[in-house]
Amino acid sequence: MKKQKLALLLLALLAANPLHAGPELFVSGEPANDLLRVLDDAGYDCLRSDNPAAAVAQAPAGGAVMILAAGYPDTTTPVDAALFAAAAAKNLRLYVEYPASLPGLTVGAKVTPRYDRAVIQSVFFGADLAPMRILAIHGLNYLPVNAANAHMVSARVAGFDTAVFGLANTPTAPLLFELPDAPVMVATTKLSQFVTARYAPEDAWQAVWSGVMNWLLPGQELPDLTWTPTVRTTYGPEDELPADAEQPAILRGTDWFHRSKLLLHPDRVPEVNAAMAANPISPRAPTPPPDAPVGDGSLGILEAPLSEIFPDGSQIQSVI
Repeated sequence: MKKQKLALLLLALLAANPLHAGPELFVSGEPANDLLRVLDDAGYDCLRSDNPAAAVAQAPAGGAVMILAAGYPDTTTPVDAALFAAAAAKNLRLYVEYPASLPGLTVGAKVTPRYDRAVIQSVFFGADLAPMRILAIHGLNYLPVNAANAHMVSARVAGFDTAVFGLANTPTAPLLFELPDAPVMVATTKLSQFVTARYAPEDAWQAVWSGVMNWLLPGQELPDLTWTPTVRTTYGPEDELPADAEQPAILRGTDWFHRSKLLLHPDRVPEVNAAMAANPISPRAPTPPPDAPVGDGSLGILEAPLSEIFPDGSQIQSVI
């Protein structure tokens, strides 16, 4: 009798604390995926698999599965009709990025828009991320899908943080939407690369992932997702500057020029000459890796890094 009471007590404790009963979120993705690392830092328990079918197979009925893109932007995520059918049979909530196919919809070939930005189109994210808010997805590539009622779209819009003229007369492409007849949320790009590719602004992306996670795991208390951006200010808008703030800022600024690889090193002269011959008006070359040698200034300094940021977080340099 005592053993039965103890067993009932343990079951009650597990029911009251579901996070301790095992992982609630099953994920297909690379170990170094930004979202997985942020969830791990927050102490959230996920079970990762190397492929989508394994994640769907491991998830319990009524569970939640995330299928994150790997090989983006060159390789789409290998999902097919059988996988979606298996997820539906188990009544899974499914988030999938950059999918090779979707049930009932045609997925087109990769598009790399030059001037588009991400724009919130619905009230899905609540007051923290209102419609017409602009977000930066650096190195944006997406798969065109004819889907209605998207929560986030790609569009060429005017405005700093808000699309001031709206979207009524602007061509758009869905970036995040729900399938109409299934608990499936689709990202036609890789939203989970938000740290590496320096998506911005940080607070807006926190709201994006809060919205997606709450949709995946409704009614569950979820941790705050925080991360340290690769590029960030030393002081915040409300911080009081110390009396000696100016000198360290100057020193850090001059140190940046040394580390930026803009000081031309002799080893890089052939690459720069080739770039100038290929494009005399606007010659460009990749930024050398951090361990590349730095010039001493005798060969001059290159123009600047350009504002174009690639999915891996790197930038191109203007080498005029």
